[in-house]
Amino acid sequence: MATLCFIAKLNNGMNMKYAFYLGVLVCLTTIQCTGKKPQQSNDELVDKREAQVAKPLVRAEKVENSHEKVWDMGDFLSCKNVEQLAERVGQSNLRHAVELFEEGTVEKEVTWLYKGSDDELHFVWNTEGPTISCSHPKSKWTYKGLKCGTSLLTLTALNGGAIHFSGFGWDYGGCVLPGDGQVDKMDAELVMQASKECPNIEMLTGDRRLSTDVLCEEQLEHIHISRISIGVDVYK
Repeated sequence: MATLCFIAKLNNGMNMKYAFYLGVLVCLTTIQCTGKKPQQSNDELVDKREAQVAKPLVRAEKVENSHEKVWDMGDFLSCKNVEQLAERVGQSNLRHAVELFEEGTVEKEVTWLYKGSDDELHFVWNTEGPTISCSHPKSKWTYKGLKCGTSLLTLTALNGGAIHFSGFGWDYGGCVLPGDGQVDKMDAELVMQASKECPNIEMLTGDRRLSTDVLCEEQLEHIHISRISIGVDVYK
């Protein structure tokens, strides 16, 4: 209002044209001094609000190793060399060495997964692929429903008939021998072991062929799988 009065006074002694321009200049100066900003359009306000809306956080998916969820030895048969195995389980979980086979005449590279633990697996690397073995009584590893600690009584039921195996106490002691049942179709080498509680153990030792047909139920309950081997060159 004060500005308009000032302009009106100037009109009395000044040309109208110059007074008009002076008034415009005074108005612009007043706006800048008061700090008022030009009003934003609706579109600009909408864009600004959308930019201020917090975007949801994207969490990285947790990657889990297959062997942590499914304890199936057969999953590793597709690994044809140690490099492929390392890609599956991580190099830090592996230990390597060279061992002698065939009565000390052949050297082969071997690998342990989780060496020294209950869930240790042993790999022997052959040209055609690995031989994989599990031998810890508390291991979680399984193969076609079998695991270390499965009793001969259970194994016989799964087989659908008698199981034949070699007597205990020598180089091939406890090895399950070829037969006609379901267990023989699993393509696995199974080695049995008798516990201290097994009755008449002396009758089950030595280089002899034994059958579950001639064993009592108590004996079958105290004989269990001590090693499972699958893959190349399994004993059959």
